[in-house]
Amino acid sequence: MTTKEMEVCTICGSFLVVGDIPQRVEEHISGKQHMGYAKVRDTIDSLKVTYATFVNRLIMKRRCYRIRRVLNFHCRCTNIY
Repeated sequence: MTTKEMEVCTICGSFLVVGDIPQRVEEHISGKQHMGYAKVRDTIDSLKVTYATFVNRLIMKRRCYRIRRVLNFHCRCTNIY
């Protein structure tokens, strides 16, 4: 019985044979499962950036509101959205 050394694809989690022929690796990379997981990962990354931007704007808006309320001061950043 021959045992082949395997590695896990970092994108989709599939097992790949180490040192396999390039054609098989290319077929895996262009496959539906690999492409689908890559698309999901890209979407998650972009949503993380969007969420972080939203939270930062919300924090700034709250800070401006507190400053205006305490100091009765008009701030230019009230229209952040």
